[in-house]
Amino acid sequence: QQQSPLYCADKLYKGDYRELNDTSNMVSNLTRTDLPIGLQDQFVRIKAVYPQVTGGPVNITVGAHMAPGDTPNYQAPVSFTPGTDQKVDVRVTGTNMAIKFESSNSTGWSLSGYEVEYEPVSRR
Repeated sequence: QQQSPLYCADKLYKGDYRELNDTSNMVSNLTRTDLPIGLQDQFVRIKAVYPQVTGGPVNITVGAHMAPGDTPNYQAPVSFTPGTDQKVDVRVTGTNMAIKFESSNSTGWSLSGYEVEYEPVSRR
């Protein structure tokens, strides 16, 4: 028997059970920051993200920042539909990457990984 995680906000919810919070859609997201890209003293331009997502559509937001712990500067979210889209095109420059995957629809989704296309642009 597989166990489902439990989490709470103002109520207790059983995870992996459904995509609704009472009668409204839940917002599900995954955020990763402080990802070094390239060499330590190198600025890179992130050109594309190739997400490995199954299920429903997600919005992908990519950002960059200059040092770990800094607040990322995010660009506008880009919609990604698994089975239709292969990648999301972005144009973000920095030394560290931040990425968000988010959905507020009633269709579940799963992320197994992603690849990043980037190019070095300069050194500090």
